[in-house]
Amino acid sequence: MRARRPAAAAALLLLAACAEPPPGPLPPLEPAPVPAEAAPGTGTPPAPPAPVVTKSPTPPAAAASPPEPVREPETLLVQLLAGGRRASVEVAVDGPWAMLDAEGGTILKEGAVSLRCRIGTEVPASSGKDDQRLAKGGRKVIPRQGQGFSVDGRAYAGSLEAWRGLPDGYPVPLVLRNEVGWGDYLAGVLAAELSPESPPESLRALAVLARSFALTHLEGLSDDPGVHQAYRGKPSAAALPALRAAVASTESLRLASPDGSPLPGFWYHSTCGGRTADASLVFGAPPTRAYGGVVCPHCTSSKYYRWEVEVPEEDLRKAIRFGSPVTDLSVARRSPDGRVVAFRAVAAGGTPKEVPALEIRSALGPNRLRSTFIASVEEVPSPSGKRGAAPRAFLFKGRGWGHGVGLCQVGAMAMAREGRTAEEILAFYYPGTRQVRAAR
Repeated sequence: MRARRPAAAAALLLLAACAEPPPGPLPPLEPAPVPAEAAPGTGTPPAPPAPVVTKSPTPPAAAASPPEPVREPETLLVQLLAGGRRASVEVAVDGPWAMLDAEGGTILKEGAVSLRCRIGTEVPASSGKDDQRLAKGGRKVIPRQGQGFSVDGRAYAGSLEAWRGLPDGYPVPLVLRNEVGWGDYLAGVLAAELSPESPPESLRALAVLARSFALTHLEGLSDDPGVHQAYRGKPSAAALPALRAAVASTESLRLASPDGSPLPGFWYHSTCGGRTADASLVFGAPPTRAYGGVVCPHCTSSKYYRWEVEVPEEDLRKAIRFGSPVTDLSVARRSPDGRVVAFRAVAAGGTPKEVPALEIRSALGPNRLRSTFIASVEEVPSPSGKRGAAPRAFLFKGRGWGHGVGLCQVGAMAMAREGRTAEEILAFYYPGTRQVRAAR
């Protein structure tokens, strides 16, 4: 999930049995700042007694209205974007099916055995009898016996909608949407975001988070983990029992603020590197106790608890959009939790420029520069050895993978192995929250 996120880019969770030896000293972890309580006023004389009045006193102000209930629809519509830009797709249904006009619901074709066809804006001339070239509008494929369908070989539950067009924010010629029930959708998210072999309580914790995220992103929900949370359709038959158990045992549960209202987001990530990040500094969310960040000693087993990566000078130059070689790169500003907010970059013969760390991470790729929790940046000298020559590369040393906000997936798995429940895991990573049931 990743939702999970600046969002920026996608990657599946990779785990390792033990941490790499630390490459060097890292910034010390400090406890999360605790907001000071409002100090009572001092030195103010008491007010004189109020005069006696004969008219009725002013009625007290009305209490704040409770938040609107969060309702859980029977099904979700998930845009299938992870397959990239496609002009047509191969659709298959094993068993009875019907193909409808997605706009009017009129049945165009149906079959009693199986379906193999291509649907899209560009369908080969040698297409079969059931192929659909979308000049306008869309098509809906409904498996008649609930057996699901496949798109380019990937299996999904529910039904498929295919539309010609360019939805807001997604420049693709063919829009694919999967209408799917909550149980099948959440099982698909858990399989993509966390290993199905993970401890049951960590799967339960993520099931609550994944449902909470989807409930607040029903409009335009997609399978793109760089925007929302990963979803890869039907999990394998071997993984399904554990995933379905996690989903069923948390049915309709969502994470909420103390008054029952949704949180500003339901972010989670792979590895925090020892401390989760403040969402107000990463995403600009309103400061809350739930997202203030916590010290996390649970993810040291991750391969990415500590990491280092060498970035060639040419790649860094493009990421910063310099016209001449980068001669120096250093940390300009850090957030209170130690993450880099901005770098100071210097070009050959140029003046220093402050560049946001998130901008550099996005340009280099989140699977390359795995987080902004960076301890140091070192120059790798040019082979020429000439004085004043631009470095050959820059060596980044850091820890963690992801934006760092909310639940740390590796940490959650470690807590579950230690005997912590899903409720305890969520309370640790989102202090002050509670679980409530979504209305239906």
